[in-house]
Amino acid sequence: TQSYYRGTLTPKHSPKTRKLINQGKFKEAAKELLNHEEYRTAKERGRSGIQRRMQDVAQALEDYEEFLQETKAASGGRLAKNPNPYTPKAI
Repeated sequence: TQSYYRGTLTPKHSPKTRKLINQGKFKEAAKELLNHEEYRTAKERGRSGIQRRMQDVAQALEDYEEFLQETKAASGGRLAKNPNPYTPKAI
């Protein structure tokens, strides 16, 4: 959420990362996120704190893919039914 509101994961700034997330390729998305210009140039611009936050988001993406793989192996691929009356939308 923080990366979206900061602008890192908006359609304009991270179309490749968002596409990978929507395809369920979270580890690839994590690598692509850290390929972002904001991450690469943070120290030069005196904003190195951004790098730590983006690394945390990348780690969360990787962890989520691992979680999905473990859950799929343990439960045969079924997580849970959506209790909401609407269809979830990809970001």
